[in-house]
Amino acid sequence: MYHVPVLLDASVEALVTDPNGVYVDATMGGAGHSRAILQQLGPEGRLYAFDQDEDAVRNAPEDKRCIFIPHNFRFLEQFLRLEGVREIHGLLADLGVSSHQFDEAERGFSFRLTLLWTCAWTAWRELPPPMCSTVPPPTSSNGSWANTAR
Repeated sequence: MYHVPVLLDASVEALVTDPNGVYVDATMGGAGHSRAILQQLGPEGRLYAFDQDEDAVRNAPEDKRCIFIPHNFRFLEQFLRLEGVREIHGLLADLGVSSHQFDEAERGFSFRLTLLWTCAWTAWRELPPPMCSTVPPPTSSNGSWANTAR
Protein backbone atom coordinates (compact mmCIF):
# COMPACT_ATOMS: atom_id res chain seq x y z
CA MET A 1 0.00 0.00 0.00
CA TYR A 2 1.30 3.45 -0.91
CA HIS A 3 -0.14 5.52 1.95
CA VAL A 4 -3.21 5.52 4.19
CA PRO A 5 -4.54 9.08 4.60
CA VAL A 6 -5.23 10.23 8.14
CA LEU A 7 -8.63 11.86 8.80
CA LEU A 8 -9.74 10.98 5.27
CA ASP A 9 -13.51 11.13 5.76
CA ALA A 10 -13.49 14.23 7.96
CA SER A 11 -11.19 16.22 5.68
CA VAL A 12 -13.09 15.37 2.49
CA GLU A 13 -16.46 16.00 4.12
CA ALA A 14 -15.30 19.48 5.20
CA LEU A 15 -13.65 20.18 1.84
CA VAL A 16 -16.33 19.29 -0.70
CA THR A 17 -19.11 21.85 -0.34
CA ASP A 18 -20.27 21.87 -3.97
CA PRO A 19 -20.38 18.54 -5.86
CA ASN A 20 -19.97 20.41 -9.15
CA GLY A 21 -17.13 22.60 -7.89
CA VAL A 22 -13.44 22.73 -8.70
CA TYR A 23 -11.06 21.21 -6.16
CA VAL A 24 -7.31 20.79 -5.86
CA ASP A 25 -5.34 17.99 -4.20
CA ALA A 26 -1.95 19.71 -3.95
CA THR A 27 -0.16 16.53 -2.78
CA MET A 28 -1.82 13.58 -4.51
CA GLY A 29 0.69 10.88 -3.48
CA GLY A 30 -1.19 7.59 -3.24
CA ALA A 31 -4.41 9.32 -4.37
CA GLY A 32 -6.39 8.34 -1.27
CA HIS A 33 -7.74 11.85 -0.79
CA SER A 34 -8.19 12.32 -4.55
CA ARG A 35 -10.32 9.19 -4.87
CA ALA A 36 -12.44 10.21 -1.87
CA ILE A 37 -12.94 13.70 -3.33
CA LEU A 38 -13.97 12.21 -6.68
CA GLN A 39 -16.58 10.06 -4.89
CA GLN A 40 -18.17 13.28 -3.61
CA LEU A 41 -18.08 15.11 -6.95
CA GLY A 42 -20.94 15.25 -9.41
CA PRO A 43 -20.56 14.90 -13.18
CA GLU A 44 -19.52 18.55 -13.58
CA GLY A 45 -17.08 18.60 -10.66
CA ARG A 46 -13.36 18.79 -11.37
CA LEU A 47 -10.28 17.76 -9.40
CA TYR A 48 -6.78 18.99 -10.21
CA ALA A 49 -4.26 16.69 -8.55
CA PHE A 50 -0.61 17.77 -8.23
CA ASP A 51 2.41 15.68 -7.28
CA GLN A 52 6.05 16.00 -8.25
CA ASP A 53 6.94 12.50 -7.05
CA GLU A 54 7.36 10.25 -10.06
CA ASP A 55 6.03 7.30 -8.03
CA ALA A 56 2.69 9.13 -7.69
CA VAL A 57 2.03 9.01 -11.45
CA ARG A 58 1.00 5.36 -11.15
CA ASN A 59 -1.64 6.30 -8.59
CA ALA A 60 -3.48 8.97 -10.60
CA PRO A 61 -7.19 8.11 -10.74
CA GLU A 62 -8.52 7.20 -14.17
CA ASP A 63 -11.49 9.52 -14.10
CA LYS A 64 -12.37 12.19 -16.67
CA ARG A 65 -13.11 14.61 -13.81
CA CYS A 66 -9.53 14.35 -12.54
CA ILE A 67 -6.64 16.19 -14.17
CA PHE A 68 -3.29 14.96 -12.88
CA ILE A 69 -0.45 17.48 -13.05
CA PRO A 70 2.97 15.86 -12.42
CA HIS A 71 4.57 18.96 -10.92
CA ASN A 72 5.14 20.65 -7.59
CA PHE A 73 2.12 22.54 -6.28
CA ARG A 74 4.19 25.72 -6.23
CA PHE A 75 3.14 25.96 -9.90
CA LEU A 76 -0.53 25.56 -9.01
CA GLU A 77 -1.58 29.06 -10.03
CA GLN A 78 0.11 28.83 -13.42
CA PHE A 79 -1.33 25.41 -14.26
CA LEU A 80 -4.83 26.33 -13.18
CA ARG A 81 -4.63 29.50 -15.24
CA LEU A 82 -3.53 27.43 -18.27
CA GLU A 83 -6.57 25.20 -17.70
CA GLY A 84 -8.83 28.26 -17.61
CA VAL A 85 -9.63 27.87 -13.91
CA ARG A 86 -10.20 31.24 -12.25
CA GLU A 87 -11.68 30.04 -8.96
CA ILE A 88 -11.56 26.89 -6.85
CA HIS A 89 -13.99 25.69 -4.22
CA GLY A 90 -11.41 23.95 -2.04
CA LEU A 91 -7.80 22.84 -1.75
CA LEU A 92 -6.33 19.96 0.23
CA ALA A 93 -2.60 19.71 0.98
CA ASP A 94 -1.51 16.68 3.00
CA LEU A 95 1.95 18.07 3.75
CA GLY A 96 4.74 15.94 5.07
CA VAL A 97 6.25 12.57 4.35
CA SER A 98 4.04 9.59 3.62
CA SER A 99 4.59 6.05 4.81
CA HIS A 100 5.58 5.22 1.22
CA GLN A 101 8.67 7.43 1.44
CA PHE A 102 9.75 5.68 4.65
CA ASP A 103 8.90 2.16 3.45
CA GLU A 104 10.70 2.45 0.12
CA ALA A 105 14.29 2.40 1.35
CA GLU A 106 15.81 3.60 -1.91
CA ARG A 107 13.93 6.90 -1.47
CA GLY A 108 16.46 7.82 1.21
CA PHE A 109 14.02 8.91 3.93
CA SER A 110 14.27 5.94 6.27
CA PHE A 111 16.30 5.99 9.45
CA ARG A 112 15.73 2.24 9.84
CA LEU A 113 17.89 1.10 6.93
CA THR A 114 21.49 1.51 5.79
CA LEU A 115 21.22 3.23 2.45
CA LEU A 116 21.99 6.51 0.74
CA TRP A 117 20.32 9.24 2.79
CA THR A 118 19.04 11.72 0.20
CA CYS A 119 15.50 12.63 1.30
CA ALA A 120 14.72 13.10 -2.39
CA TRP A 121 11.20 13.70 -3.65
CA THR A 122 12.37 12.77 -7.13
CA ALA A 123 14.66 9.97 -8.21
CA TRP A 124 17.88 10.40 -6.25
CA ARG A 125 19.92 9.17 -9.19
CA GLU A 126 19.06 12.40 -11.02
CA LEU A 127 20.07 14.75 -8.21
CA PRO A 128 23.16 15.30 -6.12
CA PRO A 129 22.48 13.99 -2.61
CA PRO A 130 21.07 16.89 -0.54
CA MET A 131 21.44 17.10 3.21
CA CYS A 132 18.21 16.82 5.15
CA SER A 133 19.49 18.75 8.13
CA THR A 134 22.48 20.76 9.25
CA VAL A 135 23.84 17.79 11.16
CA PRO A 136 25.68 15.51 8.75
CA PRO A 137 24.79 11.83 8.95
CA PRO A 138 27.55 9.27 9.39
CA THR A 139 29.40 8.19 6.29
CA SER A 140 29.70 4.66 5.02
CA SER A 141 33.00 2.87 4.51
CA ASN A 142 33.16 4.09 0.91
CA GLY A 143 32.81 7.74 1.97
CA SER A 144 29.30 8.35 0.61
CA TRP A 145 26.48 9.81 2.68
CA ALA A 146 24.67 6.95 4.36
CA ASN A 147 22.07 6.35 7.01
CA THR A 148 23.48 3.81 9.42
CA ALA A 149 20.95 4.22 12.25
CA ARG A 150 19.51 0.96 13.49
